[in-house]
Amino acid sequence: MGSFEEGEYMLGLTLDESTDLFFINIIVGSAPIIKEKINTAVNRQICAQTALNMCRTRKLSATGMIPVQSNILSIPYGAKYKELLGIPEGVETYMIFETSLRKAKKGLAICSDGIYLKADSQRVHLSWYDFLFMQISTEDGLRISKHWFVNWSGGTELMAELLSDIQRRIIEDISYK
Repeated sequence: MGSFEEGEYMLGLTLDESTDLFFINIIVGSAPIIKEKINTAVNRQICAQTALNMCRTRKLSATGMIPVQSNILSIPYGAKYKELLGIPEGVETYMIFETSLRKAKKGLAICSDGIYLKADSQRVHLSWYDFLFMQISTEDGLRISKHWFVNWSGGTELMAELLSDIQRRIIEDISYK
């Protein structure tokens, strides 16, 4: 068994052969890595590129999953999704996941600066840094930590898998220096 250098480590693990991935921060010594060391411009660009690549290269064909090829306003209900989720001007949108029976009432968007979501009447923006620490599960719908979606449109497992894969790839690709 090896030893760890002083610092902060992020550990991902699954329990009981589950597909749900849990993240734990482990601090060794007295010198934790501060958010600013991870949340850099270079790492934010890596996160955006990873999310874009995952959304564009996957063959996603589930009801409720809406790929955005160029501009959110080019898709049906695009302006409503932008307003509903609070996506600011200048933020690129890669994928919309509609979770309600009526269009543009609840859902989430994978964007260049993180995840925008509306669940349980809350509108939330998760930066890529914050998203890395979120637990994703498909228990009674789609759950991203405390944010829960009853999904009437289908595709919950596929969306959870995509989000988990984006998390894993970002953790592998970003610099912790």
